[in-house]
Amino acid sequence: MQDDLIKQTFSVSTGTDNLITIDFKKVVEPEDTTRLAQLVEDAIFEILNKDPNKTYNALLDISAIGGSYYLSPEAKNIYLNLAKLRQLKKSALVGNNTFIELFVNLAVSAAGKDMNFKWFSKREEALNWINNE
Repeated sequence: MQDDLIKQTFSVSTGTDNLITIDFKKVVEPEDTTRLAQLVEDAIFEILNKDPNKTYNALLDISAIGGSYYLSPEAKNIYLNLAKLRQLKKSALVGNNTFIELFVNLAVSAAGKDMNFKWFSKREEALNWINNE
């Protein structure tokens, strides 16, 4: 799949509240998961590199992609490295995918950020947790 089509499957944005929001809108083919992760990573670094001393919270919403999703080993490594970023104070993931929940919990634990990461089934609950500092 071409990059312009992959970019239509997610969005990365930030506002004045220092919240980076990553919304995954639809599933990509298994062979495109690595490229998707690279494009998400690029978009996040575009925000972070504007001010390397600034910290952010992150909201990742995968609820639109449903209950099953394949991640390539390369994509897993990219997301694991993102979990290790010190510029991200709190990260909340919204979704209902047990496989990804397990992977993310293990990855974040390995990154040493369990206290600042939490999985939610509802976006409102995730935003409440992020905003309750």
